Amino acid sequence: MKKALKYLILPVLMFALLLIPHMQVKAEGTTPITITATTTDSITASWPADPAAAKYFIGYGTTQDEATTNCAVGKAIVVTTTSYTFTNLKPGNKYFIVLKYATEDETLVDTKYKNATAVTIPPTPTNVHSTFWSLGTDKLIIEWDCADKYDRFEVAVKDSEDDGYTKDTTEKKMEFDTEDVSYINVKVRSIVEYDGTKYYSAYSDSYKSFAQPTVKETEDGYAVTIKKKKLIVQWWKEKYANGYEIWVATKKNGKYTKVKTIKNRNTEKATIARYNKKKFNPKGKYWIAVTAYRDENGKRNRTSASYVIFYDKGETYQTIRKNGTVK
Repeated sequence: MKKALKYLILPVLMFALLLIPHMQVKAEGTTPITITATTTDSITASWPADPAAAKYFIGYGTTQDEATTNCAVGKAIVVTTTSYTFTNLKPGNKYFIVLKYATEDETLVDTKYKNATAVTIPPTPTNVHSTFWSLGTDKLIIEWDCADKYDRFEVAVKDSEDDGYTKDTTEKKMEFDTEDVSYINVKVRSIVEYDGTKYYSAYSDSYKSFAQPTVKETEDGYAVTIKKKKLIVQWWKEKYANGYEIWVATKKNGKYTKVKTIKNRNTEKATIARYNKKKFNPKGKYWIAVTAYRDENGKRNRTSASYVIFYDKGETYQTIRKNGTVK
């Protein structure tokens, strides 16, 4: 009896399998989608036309599942052309693209086109500037701004000795050895990496950094005086400057106010009548910084204001600020 059941069950199972609908695993198409352009916030894609296509359905997202979901009827972008530009994207992000087409009778075909990916260009760093140049330690610090998410950068450098090189960093700053160097040209670009491929932003504007002007010394201090309630400052001219700026504060690491701009690079002395609409007090306390600037490509590159002179009731001392940036 058991033997009879065994041979009876086998044909029944085979017949049951024939009744189950034939299932197919969807294969990804082979016709490529071409990425023709990318910017920081857009991607343009194109594809070969299919003779049977009445319209195309496009889905995109930051994951393959999201792109596939967004390619469904009712969610997809629908076009009749063979190209499309995705806009309002985030810079430095990877996007997945799925493409289907519908025939005249609304049959949806999803096995024609191969899925695509594209990466938007990461943002360009801005505000490259010097925050410190120490003549005593031969140290220069250059910093820049970029959106918080981006923490990988390539810095291209060329100095007064005509040495050029690039160096990567994961900080929004870089330190340089300035021994035997009178200036350094720096430009920065951000980097993102996906699947082993690096994508670069455009370079920032080139920043030319040179030493902060040195205030002249006297027998008992520095050449910063107050006479007839006017501030008088003297410094050594800077070879690469277009001009100079004088800054004053009432706290060493407080807010510095620009009180005078000198447009002659050969000038080595300035007289300032007022600070915050008030005359200077010979018995007061002031911190004074002299910076040099150079105008290039419509942008003003300014030296750091790391070194400041502390004027204390007629006595003068040189000191260093925590942050050498003024603006």
